[in-house]
Amino acid sequence: MRTLCGWLGVLALAGCASRASCPAGDLSLPAAVPAFAVVRADASYASSAIALLAADGTLVDPDFVDSGTRVSTLVTSLPGDVVLPTTPLGDRTIAWIDRLNYDLLTVVRDGAMPLEIDVRGESSGSTHTGFSANPQDALLLDDGRILVSRLGVNNDPLAPELQRGNDVVVIEDGRVAQRIDLAADVALTECPGPCTGFAHPAAMLVLRVGALARVLVVLERTSGNFAFPAPGAVVAIDPATLAVSPPLVLGPLENCQFASHDPDDPARAYVACTSIQTRDSEARRPHAGVAEIVLDASGALSLGHLVQTTGTDPVVGAGVIGIGAGRVLAVAHDAHPGDLGHPDHLLEIAMASGAVRDLYQTRIGFSLGNGALAGDVALVPDQDASVIVRVDVVGPATVRDTIAVDDCVGLPPWQIAPLRF
Repeated sequence: MRTLCGWLGVLALAGCASRASCPAGDLSLPAAVPAFAVVRADASYASSAIALLAADGTLVDPDFVDSGTRVSTLVTSLPGDVVLPTTPLGDRTIAWIDRLNYDLLTVVRDGAMPLEIDVRGESSGSTHTGFSANPQDALLLDDGRILVSRLGVNNDPLAPELQRGNDVVVIEDGRVAQRIDLAADVALTECPGPCTGFAHPAAMLVLRVGALARVLVVLERTSGNFAFPAPGAVVAIDPATLAVSPPLVLGPLENCQFASHDPDDPARAYVACTSIQTRDSEARRPHAGVAEIVLDASGALSLGHLVQTTGTDPVVGAGVIGIGAGRVLAVAHDAHPGDLGHPDHLLEIAMASGAVRDLYQTRIGFSLGNGALAGDVALVPDQDASVIVRVDVVGPATVRDTIAVDDCVGLPPWQIAPLRF
């Protein structure tokens, strides 16, 4: 991270390069077993790094890879717009997704050299049409294939099949082999002219009932400029046939992006919907919340409890963690871009009753990121404080403490996702 330290001198990191503990970001696995990966990034999307955490949330490697990393076979160093898969991409595997205009899934298995997969769908003899696939999530199937959700829409009507976007694609042998059309676009009436609410697939995870499995795909369903929403929805993909279910609409909720398993039930998940975040909190309130999704023995999805943001509760935003006993932790953003004066809140929500408890507040808005469950403790990143918040979830959720993130790298944490080592 010595290169990054130089780039970030404006952030008062002048002493960074001289510290012996400053890591190299050379993709070396730490001696301690990592249980989580953490994306660290600056607010301008210029630089990023991926750190590794132990099972208790303590830092074991502040810099596994970063925007200054130079190793053989890694063609593209980390840009600033990086996310982690919702679920692990295999045993002893660390993976990340370079989103808008980079369109890469990078996979590092068991300390081997990284494999970079271009998810735009280019093939021999095809012409690149200039669109960005803008991948959002990646999911490993039991047979070794990988699914990638592509939010980007190709506006070229003559684009080859694999380059159309707004879909889920199948990765085999390191390339895009097949496109799954979700058939979930809808006409929007709120636009100042005819426009489409595109499926815009985001998070994915697997739900199971016994031996039956379905891939849950969360759909943002917004206009091409993301300013106008359709009702949020989810679909299920049969991993054996790649057949797609009709969209299950999530009531009044809009702009749905995030998903989390229920740790007590492999057939149950929770989806967080934020509404359009450029709107103020009161305009978002009727359309922001958390939806419970249930898979039945026939492979069909149904909508369980649905909790909207009501009254004076903070407005649910970017992140949800299932914590058991029918409860979730949800990130609430009362701020909107350009107005960060309202703090973020970390909420405990009882899905059956809709009861909300406020557990933690940040100093400014858009500071809390999406976290993960670590046994009886949930881990949530706070970018502004550059800490990881640890929440005990046995009984009423309670903030245990915060863990400071190593300051040598100089980038705050903003997403935590599990690994399987």
